[in-house]
Amino acid sequence: MGESFVAVADDASSTYWNPAGMSLLKKQEILAEHSVHIQDIAVSRIAYAHPLGSSPSGLVPAWGVSGAYLSLDDMEGRSGNTAQSERTFGASDMVGAISYSHPFIRLPGRISTLGITGKFIQQRIDDRQASSYAADIGVLQTFGRLRCGLVLANVGSNVRFVDESYPLPRTVRLGLAWMPRSWPVVLSTEVDRVRGEKSASYRFGGEYDMANLLALRMGYAFHPEATQRALQGTALGTVSDSEMTRFTGLEAGLGFKLFGYGIDYAFTPYGELGNAHKITVSARF
Repeated sequence: MGESFVAVADDASSTYWNPAGMSLLKKQEILAEHSVHIQDIAVSRIAYAHPLGSSPSGLVPAWGVSGAYLSLDDMEGRSGNTAQSERTFGASDMVGAISYSHPFIRLPGRISTLGITGKFIQQRIDDRQASSYAADIGVLQTFGRLRCGLVLANVGSNVRFVDESYPLPRTVRLGLAWMPRSWPVVLSTEVDRVRGEKSASYRFGGEYDMANLLALRMGYAFHPEATQRALQGTALGTVSDSEMTRFTGLEAGLGFKLFGYGIDYAFTPYGELGNAHKITVSARF
């Protein structure tokens, strides 16, 4: 759905997208996700969400835990301006998090939930390590079939490598999702603004559910120009003649679920840099 999920946030992945969404779960859920990105970047995530009890309104407090690991290996290292690399090294990011959400308005056709995630972040580049603590704060508000989500992510301390200190990418996400009663579809839109970037990213997505068994998804993200060129592999002034370059920003996928188990796949093209693939498996019980 073009990663337009801050206002949808209705599964265990809400520990990442919007922790307030955990209060919408009626059952426990666990999911595992693995992404193979461009330039051999690999990202793995695992999340578990646990509703606390039951309520006639369907909204209850909930807690969750999650973790993510990003790795990039075989980067070339040089001590000077030479064509021949002297060695290879790797880099990685690791995040461990715990989340909690609680409903605070329960009226017919209107619900509000608040969620927070506390995170420990560790980064490694070659033999250097740095760590930080951060929080994500999210709100979810529903008006009938319309849902609004707001998240302030990565509020925390700077990451310090040796003598240099770097701020976390503090991000504001604001989204809307519409779920019409008569059609089995979800339509969503989202605006993301990352601290330090000159403009925002705009995301749009949709899902069509076939008999509560098969879901077809598609989305598109409009990034700031510099980010778009970097994703296309044209940031250094090269001109791409790849047919896939024009599809940068597009994401398509599908999901299959049966007896509480689900498997999802997503495909994202990045022009000259290649394509990304993501597979997620989940279970509700």
